[in-house]
Amino acid sequence: SFETSDLSKWLEEHAYEYGFVLRYPKRMASSTNHVYDSHCYRYVGKKIAKKIYKDNSCIEEYKQKEASK
Repeated sequence: SFETSDLSKWLEEHAYEYGFVLRYPKRMASSTNHVYDSHCYRYVGKKIAKKIYKDNSCIEEYKQKEASK
């Protein structure tokens, strides 16, 4: 399956370097209201993608954090 492929592992580790984040990451279903999906990536720009990756979060958590500033 794609989830266990070398490509999927590479994307999870490096997509943020190109401005992409995994749209529905594992353990984030309560925040995204969507089950894990290993092949769905979203472009958010390099700066935001790096923040989301470093915080091990998701787009919804990033937006919530930014709104509370």
